[in-house]
Amino acid sequence: CEQVIVANRTVERAAELALRVGGRAISLDRIPHELDKTDVVIGSIAVDRPLLDRSSLRNRSGATPLFLIDLG
Repeated sequence: CEQVIVANRTVERAAELALRVGGRAISLDRIPHELDKTDVVIGSIAVDRPLLDRSSLRNRSGATPLFLIDLG
């Protein structure tokens, strides 16, 4: 793993966890913009709508497969 990106509803909470795991914090709205650099997404959030939809995944230009795990 080259880099861990941690997203949370608040960037401050993401930064706390990112610090513990040696990662980088982002806000939830930045997730679609990070997909080109991502190989694995692990999500654990209870929301009424998906954070990632078909269009955000279809627009991903990454050459490697994307592995999605939803724990929510």
